[in-house]
Amino acid sequence: MLEIQPRRIQVVLTYILLEGDLPLNQGPNVSPGDMIKVRLAKVNPLDNTFRLEW
Repeated sequence: MLEIQPRRIQVVLTYILLEGDLPLNQGPNVSPGDMIKVRLAKVNPLDNTFRLEW
């Protein structure tokens, strides 16, 4: 995890070095530098977007 912002948590997928966001109101209390597990909830290759879940 990189950074906690008011409405989201910014994370880096370490295996592919891709940054993404998680909603802040879900999941346990975390702090920058923690390793967490996330799941790809939705991928849209035509729009070049993806959604992550805890």
